[in-house]
Amino acid sequence: MTSVQERKDKKFSWTLYGFSIFLCIVFITTIVKIFFLPTTPSSSSEPQCPQMFQKYENSVYSICYPKGWTAHNEQDITYADGSVSQHVVSFTNSTQTNEHIQVIPNRGVLAGQSRCLQQDNLDLNGYPVLRLTYRDATNKDSCGEIVSYTSVFQTSLTASAYKKGIVIDYVTDKGVNLTPDQYFAIEDSLRIVNN
Repeated sequence: MTSVQERKDKKFSWTLYGFSIFLCIVFITTIVKIFFLPTTPSSSSEPQCPQMFQKYENSVYSICYPKGWTAHNEQDITYADGSVSQHVVSFTNSTQTNEHIQVIPNRGVLAGQSRCLQQDNLDLNGYPVLRLTYRDATNKDSCGEIVSYTSVFQTSLTASAYKKGIVIDYVTDKGVNLTPDQYFAIEDSLRIVNN
């Protein structure tokens, strides 16, 4: 038989064990909420810009772009085929004269073939997205570093190869200064206000 003291010690041990498990669950839940769950519901139409980004918004879309970059006035562009894109905005890097992002509504790209072109079909914010990643093709034996990205948020589909919607175009002639994660954050922040 066990003494009263041994039973109390055993009961205390089980209580301590249960409390330890409870604290572990609370700790793990807190870590998951802080680091892995979004801070706002995914259905929110307002992008939450990452720390090193700022928000641009007009009547058609909103997007986050890097702090230190300049947002230029909206303009309308008429193309050789007679089509028009309105509310086109360019963002330029204040320290790199030839690095820019352009957001172009009502435009499309013809997804071509190149040995140094990677095409990814994604779903972002409820829209099918075609992301084109271009790598330097000057070396005939291999593809070099990333030189530009183009993402088409397909708000309408026409011919099978011609994707039309809002285009995000990142171009630089000095090699990509944005990391892929930074570009993906810009791409993921696009919210279409007026479709």
